[in-house]
Amino acid sequence: MQDSQIPAVENAAAPSSVKTRFDGSKAIALIGDICFAFWLFTEAVLAHTTISQIALVLVMLASFALVLTKKKACFSYWMILSALLIIWNTLGIYFWSIDAAVTKDAVQTFVVNFVFFAAVFQYLVLRGNFERVLTMYLLAFCAIIAYLVIMIGPANILVTRLGWFIGINSNKIGILTTFALAISLYKVFNARYWALIPLFLSLAGEVLALSFTALAGAAVIVVVFILIAWPKYWPLKILAMLVLGVGASIILVKFWPLATVKYNDTIAALTTPPQPFGSSIVHRRWLIQFGFQHFLERPVTGFGSNCFHLLEGAARGNEGTYAHNNYIELLVDGGAVQFVLYYAISVIALIRAFRGKHEKKLTARKALAVLYIAMLVIEFGTVVCFERERLIIPILLIASTFPDPSETGGKWLKTDFHLRRKKQPQSQEAIEA
Repeated sequence: MQDSQIPAVENAAAPSSVKTRFDGSKAIALIGDICFAFWLFTEAVLAHTTISQIALVLVMLASFALVLTKKKACFSYWMILSALLIIWNTLGIYFWSIDAAVTKDAVQTFVVNFVFFAAVFQYLVLRGNFERVLTMYLLAFCAIIAYLVIMIGPANILVTRLGWFIGINSNKIGILTTFALAISLYKVFNARYWALIPLFLSLAGEVLALSFTALAGAAVIVVVFILIAWPKYWPLKILAMLVLGVGASIILVKFWPLATVKYNDTIAALTTPPQPFGSSIVHRRWLIQFGFQHFLERPVTGFGSNCFHLLEGAARGNEGTYAHNNYIELLVDGGAVQFVLYYAISVIALIRAFRGKHEKKLTARKALAVLYIAMLVIEFGTVVCFERERLIIPILLIASTFPDPSETGGKWLKTDFHLRRKKQPQSQEAIEA
């Protein structure tokens, strides 16, 4: 009788021991979430500071810890193309760069970015909850807006473009708000109504930043998202959005002095021929012409990574500036070879994102693909190839198309070199996020 009771006691104790067991992988994933959000915040408002460097290292350490805990690592095609890009620019240091020291510094930046994003990629894939990753992005964005409001002061918000008052580039803030707008809309369209808060902040940020580059990307996102969510009667919907956008712009120009000045300057600039000296838009139009002419001089190799500003500075008699156009910057710096290697990553990522069975629902993968297309539009007005807070978008997209690491079984290395995309089952944790 007593012997028969012993197993019952042991079995009763078993469930409690399982419940109290410490799950190291979940703890590390949570730490990774916090580090990822902290890095996004520092990269936006505290770039090139000791704090931002610490945040960068913390994200890498958390990613490495996740690799050790999961006993898996992820290797993607983009790493091969990025490595080839680094090799190409390294050759430029010795054979064709007009300033080897400048190109060497640029290559070092490429290497740091490569190592960093290779680590972040492990976190994004092995985390096993992509919805949580996007949530952390939005939390970081809300913290960025709160920081800007506190540092600028409510009384100065409407005086200058958002960020300018405290020395942060307004175009940079505008682009970040465009990214947050896409992720917020995706969340709201999928009944995550708490995302209305970052959605409102992103819309306000778009207006306050007064960045035409960012607004162009935002327009692409809003139009495409609405057409995906409600595909019927799309001509009427595009017309309605156009009328709404024009109406809102007229109201801003009429009642907000800063918007009035921006509008008048833009109209004046568009009617002025491109020239090296003048307003920002006039100068940027000249930069495109200037850059393309120099690309034709060295169409294969270019003049060396990050050397565009040296050419521009020599032409204007000053220290020079970057191209304000990612396509021109890449063509002039590294020629057609660099251009092809860089944008091959984009082409493959978009093909994989839209490949397969048509999905009527706005999925995270499809939302990030639309965001990346908007980013390609944004790149006509800015240079992103050195900016980590912008380069995270293609990494997010590629991670969203990566195969489920759990399918590898005993294999520790997972790749995405397959030809067919496998459907990734959604975990209960992701559904509840």
